[in-house]
Amino acid sequence: MVDIRPPGCIIGVHMATPISETAPLSPREVAARLGIGIWRVRDLIRSGRLPCLRFGHRTVRVTAASVAALEQVRAEEGAREVRGLSVKEVGKILNVSPWTVRAWIRAGRLRSISTGPAGYRIAKPDVMRWIRATTVTR
Repeated sequence: MVDIRPPGCIIGVHMATPISETAPLSPREVAARLGIGIWRVRDLIRSGRLPCLRFGHRTVRVTAASVAALEQVRAEEGAREVRGLSVKEVGKILNVSPWTVRAWIRAGRLRSISTGPAGYRIAKPDVMRWIRATTVTR
């Protein structure tokens, strides 16, 4: 059998679609390119950190330029803060229980990054800012 598709094409449901660097990417393609999960990509789109194009009710595409900008921001953030602190570590620093730290995060009083359904990471500068803001001076 002879392949009559032009080079660089993927066969879709009804037609061949050329692949190019300017073509918008699906959330699955963005996840593969960034090495993260598809749900994390959807969270980034929902939060506004990753601009997207909407086609209809459910179809979302992301431009390659937006992905490149996000990669650059992630690289800069990674250089600043490698890991962050866990809820348990922050609780020990502030001398409170991890449940209290989680309650502050959910209430929006302490900034954090969600790492999953029940996990959070808190940047050290945010903890220091919290200490300065809540410390009473005499």
